[in-house]
Amino acid sequence: MSDLWVKAGQTLLIVAGVGIGILRGRGSFPVAAGAGQAQLAELEGNYRALAESVRSLEDRTTLLESVQGDVVTHSQLDSAIELAFAPLCRDLDRRFQQQAESVEALRAMVSRTDELLDRVLENLESMEHQAAA
Repeated sequence: MSDLWVKAGQTLLIVAGVGIGILRGRGSFPVAAGAGQAQLAELEGNYRALAESVRSLEDRTTLLESVQGDVVTHSQLDSAIELAFAPLCRDLDRRFQQQAESVEALRAMVSRTDELLDRVLENLESMEHQAAA
C-alpha cells in the first residue's frame, strides 16, 4: 500500500511540473517569467564559463597529446645508449685484449732474458774457475 502512495505522489509531482511548465511557456506567470529571465541569464553565464573551461581542457589535452609523442621511454633510451656505445665498448674490449697479449709477450721475453742471463752468468763463473785453475 505504501508503494502505491509513493507512486501516486510521484505522478502528481510530474503532472504539476508539466502544468507549471505549460503555464510559464504561455507567459501566464509574468513575475515568475521575469525571475526566470534572471536565472536564464545566470545559467547562460555559467554555460559560457563552462564552455571556456572545456575549451581550455581541450587545448591542454591537445598539448599533452603532442608532448606525449615526444616522450622517450626507458627501453628506447636504453637501446639508444646501447647502440651509441656498442662500437666504443667493442673498441675498448679489443684494446684491452691487445694490451693483455702485449703484457703476456713481455712476460715471456723477460722470462727468456732471465734464463739467458742465468746461463751467461754460469758460463762466466765456469770460465773464471777454469782460468783460476
